[in-house]
Amino acid sequence: MILSRHLLALTILMLALWYVPAASATTTCNATMSGWTFVVNSAGNTDVQSSVSYTCNTSTRISWRDRATVKMCLAIGPGSVPASTIGNRLLANSYNENLQFQIYRDAARTQVLGNSAANPAYLEVTVEYPLQGSVFGLGASGSTTGNIPIYARIPAQSGIAAGTYTSTFGNTTLRYRYRDLAYSQSDPVSCETAGEQGNPSTFSFSTTATVPNVCTIDTAGDMDFGSILAIQTGLIERTSTIRLTCTRRTAWQIGLSEGVNASGGSRRMAGPGGQFITYDLYRSAQWDRWGTALNNNTVAGTGDGTSQPVTVHGRILNQPLTRAGSYRDTITVIVTY
Repeated sequence: MILSRHLLALTILMLALWYVPAASATTTCNATMSGWTFVVNSAGNTDVQSSVSYTCNTSTRISWRDRATVKMCLAIGPGSVPASTIGNRLLANSYNENLQFQIYRDAARTQVLGNSAANPAYLEVTVEYPLQGSVFGLGASGSTTGNIPIYARIPAQSGIAAGTYTSTFGNTTLRYRYRDLAYSQSDPVSCETAGEQGNPSTFSFSTTATVPNVCTIDTAGDMDFGSILAIQTGLIERTSTIRLTCTRRTAWQIGLSEGVNASGGSRRMAGPGGQFITYDLYRSAQWDRWGTALNNNTVAGTGDGTSQPVTVHGRILNQPLTRAGSYRDTITVIVTY
């Protein structure tokens, strides 16, 4: 009878051990990003910032720990433009023209964000979050959400064409490792060592940059008719130069105002004692008068990304001079694009 009791106790103990759940954990992480849409600065660098949104969930049947630790690594490739590399990412327009573009791990934009452990390296982020035990203490679970900031820049570059430039960054990957609570593992050291490897989360995002049509007047040279040492002006012809820079393929037109002293459809330079010298400005040496009516009496052109010269022709027809002195007028240059 005593032997039977011992056997029964041993059987009960073995059954109890058989039904103890194994201590293990599962962690899954997913990520998304909305991408970038921005307008390129007409001068200097264009800097933008975005973020990758992530969600991590952990569940375990038995845990002696009250937290989960996950090491995440964000890896971004070169993009869809054929000539693009991680070290020299590019956006492209419909003419297959490229615009330099780069993605960085840091706000100072000194560390390129790559897709491997070597330079340019991926972006590592460690997150910890609490695990809440069940009522009977046989399991725990927890989750966290957050954002990983990333940074981009289009550097200042000359000669670019106006228009829209794009690239798609497919197979962007969020890799991660976590501590499997079934074993006495240490927390993951990197996305390559320690802990348990999770199933990577893969997603895509696009980048769209618009280069606007922009023109700037570099210089507008004075029209100097020189000195007159007579009581008649005689016929005087001179030229001056306007220089403007426009983004490539930007159509522009330049108009010239009538000046501040115009009268009866004639431009005039004002001198001392209410005296005037009549003159005019022309678009060419064929003496086609320059005005402000678009597609009529303006000068038109297309930007090439460099400083373009436009010649202004001036003429004074012979007229009497009744008073000596300096004669001046002010013309407004109007650029339409």
